[in-house]
Amino acid sequence: MIKLALLLLAQIAGIFDNYRALLKLALSRLSKIAVNSDSKGFSRFVAQQGAIVQTPKLL
Repeated sequence: MIKLALLLLAQIAGIFDNYRALLKLALSRLSKIAVNSDSKGFSRFVAQQGAIVQTPKLL
């Protein structure tokens, strides 16, 4: 029974080990997004008020 529990724990640890690189990549992407945002917390890609174009309503 203890062997089975240890085997299960080893498999779980192996799964998390495989995702470690993916987590590092995700964290680096998130940190780059945080660096690109301004001090107010908004991305520089947020639409400016003057750039909004109103479309005419169709019937």
